[in-house]
Amino acid sequence: MELQAKFYYDQGFNILMPDSRGNGNSEGNGIEYGWHDHLVADMVSWVHKMINDYGAENIILHGRSMGAAVALGASGENLPPEVKGIVAVSGYTSVKKQLTHLGETNLLSKMKSGFRLEETGAIDQVKQNTRLLFIIHGKADDSVPPEMGKRIYDAAGGDKKLWLVPKVGHLEIFETVTKEFYERVEAFIDNALD
Repeated sequence: MELQAKFYYDQGFNILMPDSRGNGNSEGNGIEYGWHDHLVADMVSWVHKMINDYGAENIILHGRSMGAAVALGASGENLPPEVKGIVAVSGYTSVKKQLTHLGETNLLSKMKSGFRLEETGAIDQVKQNTRLLFIIHGKADDSVPPEMGKRIYDAAGGDKKLWLVPKVGHLEIFETVTKEFYERVEAFIDNALD
């Protein structure tokens, strides 16, 4: 995400790049696939931190895969007006469907993470979205099927855009079509800030 963060920085944004719970340098046991972060309002807290500590007036939420799940989950929350848009790259419709696709569904996920898989879906959240939303997904994504990106787009409220990138796998979009990625995201930002 460093080069993508620099892209936003070059557009005049302050950058906050937190690790989700149980990932990177964040505390927590087990990977929670991003959903618990939204349930406990981490994303909303991060947004308020940017507003209160840095005076941010224009915020774009940008996440990839699990980070996209966090951003999509937050899209249905009562976000402050400073949040102008959301970019979700390779996001999944629900933890249950994602784990089923990966063949990792088991009872331990419920016990470790403290949530029921039936409760963890981006579809219901994006239906309530009011922000400009940009769904980006690789058509050759074997980890998170592109049909999930299409379903999220179809269900989403608010103004939305969908970019299905041909012949590109999971999280390979930026590296494969860097110039086009920059151009499309910059156009999205300009539209979101108008």
